[in-house]
Amino acid sequence: MVNYSSALGKVCGALDNSCKHHGKNKNTQDSKLPIAKDTSLTLTLILSLKTYFIFVLTVFFLIVDAPAQRSLKPMPAEQWFVNYQSYLLQATSVNNTAEAHYQLGQWALKNGLEDEAWEQWILALRLNPHHLVTRKATGYSQQNGDGKWSRPGEVNQSWIAALDADQRGLSLSITIEDDADADFFVEYQWRLRRLNEFIWQITEGQIYIKKIHIQDNTPASSDSTKHRIIIPKGQLRIPVMKGGGALCKNTGRSNWQVISGGRCYVRILAHEIFHGIFGLPDERHGCYCLMQGGLYGISTKDLLLCDATSHRAAKNTPVSCWSLIQQRYPNMKHPNAIKSGQVPEVTILIDNR
Repeated sequence: MVNYSSALGKVCGALDNSCKHHGKNKNTQDSKLPIAKDTSLTLTLILSLKTYFIFVLTVFFLIVDAPAQRSLKPMPAEQWFVNYQSYLLQATSVNNTAEAHYQLGQWALKNGLEDEAWEQWILALRLNPHHLVTRKATGYSQQNGDGKWSRPGEVNQSWIAALDADQRGLSLSITIEDDADADFFVEYQWRLRRLNEFIWQITEGQIYIKKIHIQDNTPASSDSTKHRIIIPKGQLRIPVMKGGGALCKNTGRSNWQVISGGRCYVRILAHEIFHGIFGLPDERHGCYCLMQGGLYGISTKDLLLCDATSHRAAKNTPVSCWSLIQQRYPNMKHPNAIKSGQVPEVTILIDNR
């Protein structure tokens, strides 16, 4: 990252020395130099020149440093919470129809509440799986006139085969300790489809979820091969803002596990999974990155993983997320020049006990 503070300091220091030189008294050793009779005008001009240079250099280095900023404008937290409270009021009184849930989802999306929008769209699709505008909002359409819903674009099968050979097609096991009902499974499958698409997007088409096995009414254990993601008792329908988020145990190890609420936001779940798969730390120094918290109002399509040009190094995060990913998976490239195509649909197997 450009150290424009240092560069500005050098220029300002030089201008300060110039100011001191022009302001010296006639009795100093430099008294032989010609000095203007009225030094105040000279000092004013030099100080104005200094201000101008500071402005020009600041603008220049901000432009040079633009990849770090990515032109993203997170919503102020206060505004996000105002919008969220308004959403909660509307959600408690919305008519239980597909169209009403769709419309509230559209309102939420326009007001920086993408995850809440998806909550409403999921409810709409549970009520009416063929609700056209909601399907479109979630990225699906009927492509071939056969009545089947799919995402636009072709799957690059040869690329998927290469990913599978490099163990980049993930198989996840999810254990639900509560006894989940049919409605929950319908809703949760939509969350998992979105999770698969998001992981594909943020890894530039180089990681996807191949298969997920879900079992409910089952006590969880530390065996990560059978219980990779765990939804503990009482967490099936707890909202994120009331404790239904997620956390990762054994970060970066083969036995990593994610403890999650049943309604956890996709970006939070992906964040915790990436702790597990790649060993990525939390970014806390202003990276506009998936691993940085508090990026209110930024849509998932605009979230990225920080690289050498955008990373803000600190003691606990000396290197970028992409550097750590490539240490774990050397065949992953950034940027990825391969035309990876559309993400394959995740296969979801449900063991409803």
